[in-house]
Amino acid sequence: MNIGSSGTLGRWVTARHMALAGYITKIIMIETGLTYKQVRRLYQDLERDGYTLERKSRTFRGGATLIHSHTSKIQASLLMQLYFNIGGEAVLRSVNI
Repeated sequence: MNIGSSGTLGRWVTARHMALAGYITKIIMIETGLTYKQVRRLYQDLERDGYTLERKSRTFRGGATLIHSHTSKIQASLLMQLYFNIGGEAVLRSVNI
């Protein structure tokens, strides 16, 4: 694993834990800032070291992977406003945006 100037050790450790937990490549990239190539290399290193990776095809996705267009942002905003209207102030404490 090359951790030179491309990132910090903490990002690589987080990516390693996420890969072993079964997170998909895109989520690991978003959470750690690593590139696609770096995450693929991490997978190869883990498999070479004898770890079995069970990547889930549909791990829970966050807003960064769901909202791509302006229309999607408007739809998400409307949905959250509706959720707030129904749930009231308790929603503000239970939703982490």
